[in-house]
Amino acid sequence: MEEQEFLRELETARGPLRAYAFKLPGGKDAAHELLQDTILRTWRARDQFKPGTSFRAWVLRIMRNRFIDLKRRAQLVHFVSLDNREGAVAKKIADATARADARTELEEALNVLSSLSPEHQEILRLAGIEHLSYEEIATKLKCPLGTVRSRLARAREELAGRTGRERTRTRFNGRKRTAT
Repeated sequence: MEEQEFLRELETARGPLRAYAFKLPGGKDAAHELLQDTILRTWRARDQFKPGTSFRAWVLRIMRNRFIDLKRRAQLVHFVSLDNREGAVAKKIADATARADARTELEEALNVLSSLSPEHQEILRLAGIEHLSYEEIATKLKCPLGTVRSRLARAREELAGRTGRERTRTRFNGRKRTAT
């Protein structure tokens, strides 16, 4: 792939990258830093991109892997104030508990997701993880746009039902109501 074409693809992927970075934990500054780092790493690895594969999936994978690397490094390096060792110990315990809770929630979410029909798993993956638009999903699945919308609505309803959470919808005036 030539440099100009690569840059165009990278610019096209910037929106989904930004959306994904802001969905990850860490805050606004961390998201901006991760986005910049991912773009730089993508540029440096441009020779490794295989034409004919999904550019968006490739750059999202680079971002995901970089995020995981940064989180692992943050867990390895701990700075402890000599003035407030008790507070640091309490913080470590709270952090470890939060990580364990997050792991448990992730396992539960994966179990619920795997219990859905393959059709619902696929539509949720395309919309929620790959951040494809309805039109892109319709093209990928070779089905009408209305079918994508209805499948996604049914998948979300099933997911909400299996997690025991009520799904909320926003009316046009901005007030929330629970699904019936």
